[in-house]
Amino acid sequence: TLSRLLFASYQPDDGTVSLVDQLNSTGYELLYISNNTGERVAYFDAKYSFLQKFNYGIFSHIVKHKKPGPLVYQLLLAKASHPAAACVYIDDKPVYLEPAKNWGCRLLRLKIFST
Repeated sequence: TLSRLLFASYQPDDGTVSLVDQLNSTGYELLYISNNTGERVAYFDAKYSFLQKFNYGIFSHIVKHKKPGPLVYQLLLAKASHPAAACVYIDDKPVYLEPAKNWGCRLLRLKIFST
């Protein structure tokens, strides 16, 4: 399908994958928010087994709230073991970093996928 061709053009950024692996191996709690569709998530997880590296995550297509809306960040922080001030939020889009900053998270901008 056309979707699969498009999905196949994306690959996780090696530096970001390495960072996630390092954080995971040292015991950090790793959570995510994703605006990806169910079809895209299934494709990437089958190909890269990325979701198993995280303790918890939120998909906007399931909770019906998307980044940069504040509710999706609130839902994620409610699941975190630490207060927002002790969290680092990583995203590749500045518009998605701002709400996390408003919740008190520290920010890091990294490329997640490359084409």
